[in-house]
Amino acid sequence: MSFPALLSTPGLVSTLLLWVSILVYTHSLPHPPHAQRTMLLVLPVLFLVGHVKMGHASGIVLPVLLDLLRYALCAWAVWRTAKLTVSTAVYCAVWVVITTYSAYEIWLLLCWVLDLNAAMTPVQLIAAQILFTVAFYLLIRFTVVPMLPLVEGFRIQPLQLGSALALGLIFTVQFQALMRMYRGGQPFSSRYVFVTLLIQLYCPAILMGQNAAFGLSALGRELKTVNALYERQRSQYQTAKRNVQLINKRCHDLKMQLAAVRKSLPADFPDQDWSDALLAVNLLDHCSNTGNEVLDTVLTEKALDCETHSISINTVADGKALAFMEAADLYALFASMLDDAIGLVANLEPPDSRQIDVTVVQRQGFAVIHLITPVPPEQAPAESVRNASPEYKVIEKIIRKYGGVLTQESPEEGCCFKIVLPLAQ
Repeated sequence: MSFPALLSTPGLVSTLLLWVSILVYTHSLPHPPHAQRTMLLVLPVLFLVGHVKMGHASGIVLPVLLDLLRYALCAWAVWRTAKLTVSTAVYCAVWVVITTYSAYEIWLLLCWVLDLNAAMTPVQLIAAQILFTVAFYLLIRFTVVPMLPLVEGFRIQPLQLGSALALGLIFTVQFQALMRMYRGGQPFSSRYVFVTLLIQLYCPAILMGQNAAFGLSALGRELKTVNALYERQRSQYQTAKRNVQLINKRCHDLKMQLAAVRKSLPADFPDQDWSDALLAVNLLDHCSNTGNEVLDTVLTEKALDCETHSISINTVADGKALAFMEAADLYALFASMLDDAIGLVANLEPPDSRQIDVTVVQRQGFAVIHLITPVPPEQAPAESVRNASPEYKVIEKIIRKYGGVLTQESPEEGCCFKIVLPLAQ
């Protein structure tokens, strides 16, 4: 069988276009280990449904029902090949099907209007279709795909998902009607063709506008959450400062009292019992001395949190290097960083591996902050999930305020965040 004859097999071209569309929309997303196997398994099933639809289905109702089945298969394939929620995978499947039909339909319209079937040989026609399809999918990949909320853990709202499914169904029905006109020899200038194309054009246009509207709404809610967290962290500084000062005063008084008690104890008092008493006091005394009162406060507070999770925190910090920062911003920055680090390290096994290293140094006109944890890269949250967290956005907001840069390194033995802030002139 020749190559042009093979491509004329009912449902083959549409199946290949649909399969490539799934790859286009999921290529840049994080994939589970079984993603490649899923893509290979779904290909023959899509072809079977497409073959039945193109070769044996008649009318509009049955092809539309088979299209709904392909919707479901695409949603399942997207869900299995990308780390997306079910609602987001279904929403992505709507875009996959619309993109597939648009690629196929626009090419047929070009052939219809320009009469390419008569102007080109079959081989030239296939080559032209391949070039057009590649260009079309590249355009979709770098224009439409980045605009969609295809983020791990993100859930499409029911209203947005329902309207997207309705628009996808309308587009599918109009596509089947247009294919019937094409096969029936309807002229391109026909009023029915024009109305059908106009309705189809409205569907992706409304879908794109809807996506932008819901995106702006979600962005507004996220901004409110980040600002609320930022203000809460800033206002918490004074409370934390008073608490740490009170703890340090009580620890100092308790040590003085223990020293007085030790003098009155008999000489044969067990040293082990006395050592346990001192250890109990020292567990509360985590007072840092970095030369910056704000940094001392936040490090002391978070050291107590680390103690409750059996985490060892090691600090080597020149607090004077951060003297240019506002007190509330400095507290919010380190509180957000350490809260995030504690959440990652708290469940590490064995307990001896639960460590957090913090360094602050002044170097060549910059304040450089390092936060290092032993969290392996495979256990760390995905970059998309980390970037979407409110705590991370608070950190980014403060860093942008002072013209700094945040980078992340993931060596085999752990994870390192590096913040570089220019010193105030």
